[in-house]
Amino acid sequence: MDPNPQVKYLVEIAQRRYEIEIPAAGPESGLRINGQPCSIDIVNLPAQTGFSAIINGCSRVFNLEPDGDKITLYSTGRHFTAEVRDERQEKVRNLSAAQLRKREHTGEVRSPMPGLVVKLNVQEGDSIQRGQGVIVVEAMKMENEIPSPIDGVVQKVYVQPGQTVDKNQALLSIGVEPQI
Repeated sequence: MDPNPQVKYLVEIAQRRYEIEIPAAGPESGLRINGQPCSIDIVNLPAQTGFSAIINGCSRVFNLEPDGDKITLYSTGRHFTAEVRDERQEKVRNLSAAQLRKREHTGEVRSPMPGLVVKLNVQEGDSIQRGQGVIVVEAMKMENEIPSPIDGVVQKVYVQPGQTVDKNQALLSIGVEPQI
């Protein structure tokens, strides 16, 4: 067991990637950014969607504006859009991307992890495009939309909402549309 448990986040801002490690005791007990120690003290601002932070001795006020899976931070007349993922979300994203590359010439969609089918975004006979979300699988209370690996037509759906699935279980198959 890790004597110093931590939560790891991956943050992308302006095509730069930052790995942020936060000890389970909170950021005040020793935050690290890209492996480097960082001193931080955060206070939420009342009745606002923002916070005040002292980062390595420098004081700043940030306002937040959530936008889907991204957050826009406003501070001192500047703004930054950040995409934030925890370690598990990053692993699922990488696994899904690897499976998508591996199956880019096949029309089989498989579950990247064990979980629960929450939603089917397609049905048999639907025309779909590569990258289109076709099914949502929940794992560890997080919903993960699985994309189609190819353009085509849904030929067979093997699962239903509410059904549990195993890692690599076939979820649906997609046939390639004939070119005219």
